Amino acid sequence: DIQHDRAGYYICWGCLVWVPSVYTSHSFYLAGHAPEISPLTAAAIFVFGVAMVWINYDSDNQRYVFRQSGGECIIWGRKPNKIIAEYTTANGEIKKSLLLLDG
Repeated sequence: DIQHDRAGYYICWGCLVWVPSVYTSHSFYLAGHAPEISPLTAAAIFVFGVAMVWINYDSDNQRYVFRQSGGECIIWGRKPNKIIAEYTTANGEIKKSLLLLDG
């Protein structure tokens, strides 16, 4: 939808209605039905959440470095495995894309 309509009806509706209502529904539920958890459990949940944010950031950074170097880089002490994917655009142009397999 976004590739063809740019800011079409479904994208605008999704951003303005779907995301705010669905992505916050669990928070509304937990606000009204809060479970009793210990400070240690709360700390563990926080640390786990921060770790997941860091993993996401590091994965994005690895992909960025990989693509900027044309696949000729070192990730975690070794050269990463890669796929060089070829595809044809709608107007018949053949393009290549690097896909990172590990890292």
